Amino acid sequence: MDSVSNTVLITGAGGFTGRHLADHLTVLGYCVIGTTVGKDSGDFIHMDLSDPDEVMQVIDQTAPDYVIHLAGISFTEHGQAEDFYRINLLGTLNLLNVLVKTKKRPHRVVLASSAAVYGPREGVLHEDLCPAPVSHYGTSKLAMEYMSATYRDSLDVINVRPFNYTGPGQPEHFVIPKIVAAYSNDQDEVRLGNIDVVREFNDVRMVTDIYARLLKAEKCQKVINLCSGKGHRLQDVLTSMEEISGRPLKITTDQSFVRKNDIQNLTGSVDRLESCIGTLKRYSLRETLEWMFEKKKEGEENDTTGNN
Repeated sequence: MDSVSNTVLITGAGGFTGRHLADHLTVLGYCVIGTTVGKDSGDFIHMDLSDPDEVMQVIDQTAPDYVIHLAGISFTEHGQAEDFYRINLLGTLNLLNVLVKTKKRPHRVVLASSAAVYGPREGVLHEDLCPAPVSHYGTSKLAMEYMSATYRDSLDVINVRPFNYTGPGQPEHFVIPKIVAAYSNDQDEVRLGNIDVVREFNDVRMVTDIYARLLKAEKCQKVINLCSGKGHRLQDVLTSMEEISGRPLKITTDQSFVRKNDIQNLTGSVDRLESCIGTLKRYSLRETLEWMFEKKKEGEENDTTGNN
């Protein structure tokens, strides 16, 4: 890696995706600077996106060559609707306002949007579909995309729309970590919604590889799905976890987890993504689940050792 023009600022670096991405970019030779809304630590610096002066101070101090903007509220069941717009939309507005004013503008800014902008649609979703979000989360991300388009004369901005992905360290209110935890913790039962739906359950390692390749990819369109195009039934996850763990688990349908008018089959089109960065580095569902199960077990052993 060339030592020139290789500083990457990751907002939300303390989150699930951010930590994996920071590690991956560091291995690739980038100088990674991560921000978090928490207190400064040895790994990350504090930056509150709702405070334009604080954002300006961080950008002036770090002068990044690239920015990957992950910070935001991603849990769709978050209770305060206004937070989605205050952080996902207005926080991004503050960041872009600062980036166009800084003396050293970044070569590229990658913004994490969401497949939720498409709304409840069946089948393979491509970027030319007219967005129709039905949640405050999806609406805030679509508003962010439209707002960021006003900066394209000054900044090279790409919006990526991630479909479902998972890996070690993802919070257990997401369905795959919840299932893996149930098997690794030797639970007798796990309560789920509809286990026959088909969704992408991509590997966070594939996702971090995509983000890294997008930094310097040429001739990319400005809105790109971040997906694999490969769907799995939730039942496939349960079957694989039973094989990996060597034990059965009682599955109980909890109607509170079943969404009205739930879409049966939902995946993304990879055509635009692969035309930009080339062939994806894919991982099988089994590889991802085994990795998560092993890490979960390792964590439990470390916790046990630490308590002795």
